[in-house]
Amino acid sequence: MSEQRQATRSLRRDVEAVWERLRAEFVLHEGFWLALLFGAQAPDVAELVARTHDLARMQVKHVSILKLTERAGEAAVLGQLLAPPPADLAVTWVLDGEAAMADRVRLWSRLLRRLNERRDALAAIHPAALVLACPADSLPLVRDTAPDLWSIRSLTATLDTATKATASAPATLAPASLVRRKLTPVPGNPIQPSPEVKVLLKRAASALQSGQVDRAVTASLSARDVASSPDDELLVHAWLAQVEASQNEPAEAARHARIALEGQRPLELDTTVALLRILSGSLDHEVALEAATALVELHRELVRRSPDSPTALRDLSVSLNKLANIQRDRGQLDDALTAYTESLHLSRRIQSTYGDTPQSLRDLSVSLDNVANIQRDRGQLDDALTAYTESLHLRRRIQSTYGDTPQSLRDLSVSLDNVADIQRQLDERGRPGSGGG
Repeated sequence: MSEQRQATRSLRRDVEAVWERLRAEFVLHEGFWLALLFGAQAPDVAELVARTHDLARMQVKHVSILKLTERAGEAAVLGQLLAPPPADLAVTWVLDGEAAMADRVRLWSRLLRRLNERRDALAAIHPAALVLACPADSLPLVRDTAPDLWSIRSLTATLDTATKATASAPATLAPASLVRRKLTPVPGNPIQPSPEVKVLLKRAASALQSGQVDRAVTASLSARDVASSPDDELLVHAWLAQVEASQNEPAEAARHARIALEGQRPLELDTTVALLRILSGSLDHEVALEAATALVELHRELVRRSPDSPTALRDLSVSLNKLANIQRDRGQLDDALTAYTESLHLSRRIQSTYGDTPQSLRDLSVSLDNVANIQRDRGQLDDALTAYTESLHLRRRIQSTYGDTPQSLRDLSVSLDNVADIQRQLDERGRPGSGGG
């Protein structure tokens, strides 16, 4: 193994370790807390900032980024930190500028001294995490210049870039570093891992399938350590996404999934579907919409290949519902109705072609409810009543044919409420409705 590869892997492990500590602090704390990060180079800071963006999105919050430069000196940074923040702030990063080292030390000395003086006001006004990404070798400066601030820190982390400087390519943190590339799957023969990585990923897949999540994590991380090519890295991210999703870590799962898909390399079908499903559940509506749209197109292609496959038809129907849910949340009711209606046609086709099953009947009733929900939102009460009533009949049929279950009884109760609500609205309009019940 080359010295540079060893340095790169060592630095990657350090970045991962810092992130795990940061993430743990986010879980532990509400309100103000302070983290001090020393020595991180711009690419590593950019990655950590991007990860906090992902974590904040899952909490429907945002990240603020301030940069300490000659132009935006300590007074400007301090002023922004002490200004009333938005209620949805998750974390503020204060980043090191690109000035000469002597100027950077001077700027940080001034900022640290002022923060130390205003620490009580800072803790009272800033209801979120504050991460100071300080220059390398500045730990003594912080400790000496801001002893009171040092005493209230929750986390201190150092990335030893002095011996690993060749491991990271030069880069600067700019808004472009947080810009997403396309998530659209790439056609072609799926990329394959190197033999060493392949063994470990198979071990991860087997462990994940059998519910041994810890073993899956260990195997995936080992695969990351021995990855020897960009394709290896993408495949490892793909597996880490699925492992993190199984551990109910949506922000980390989404981050790995996005990296794997943004690599724009062809992946196995099952892997692509899993990654898109993870991202379609993102609280970032733009990411969720793009992933859900890509998932629909992928399932359309599978239906074109196997037009008589009930599994392919149902997968397309389910993905259309997911897309429509996102569109509805975004207020795109026309688009949502189009997708829900197509899903309804597919559900009817499955039920009429392959017969009654509890799943086919319930899928059809759910599709009818989805269409009716949009019709109700648009004020089309008569149409909504027709769809809700058909759904109610199906749910009575499920309950009478297959017996009482918690789901069948709950579904029946929901349908009765839906029909009753529409009838009440129609009565208030002076046009009593008919049917249902």
